[in-house]
Amino acid sequence: MSNVRARSAHIEPLGASIGISLIVSILITFLVVILVLYLVDRLPIDRKAKQIVRVIVIIIGVLSLLKYIAVF
Repeated sequence: MSNVRARSAHIEPLGASIGISLIVSILITFLVVILVLYLVDRLPIDRKAKQIVRVIVIIIGVLSLLKYIAVF
């Protein structure tokens, strides 16, 4: 009986684990977008192409973040 009580004491509420998971997913997405923008800046291509790629990366990042917060 005490073994069952010890196991049940460590169970987190479902809402807390979903919240942590959401925050981690958003943070990872943000860091990946920043990394890709940095790498695009390092590419030896002209300014216009870099600007187009930056806009595309930002749009994909925003759409991904909106997916995580269940807008889409």
